[in-house]
Amino acid sequence: MNYLAHLHLSGLNKDVMLGNFIADGIRGQRYLDYPTGVQKGIFDAPLD
Repeated sequence: MNYLAHLHLSGLNKDVMLGNFIADGIRGQRYLDYPTGVQKGIFDAPLD
């Protein structure tokens, strides 16, 4: 159910949606390996 909330709160931007979905698994500087839109989703992901 938590995954559905992350995806719903992402809006229609697919990059942000991906970032929100994978945010829990990104550690350290690895976020730099992703495009800007995905990075936005990683940092703006809803808190659990």
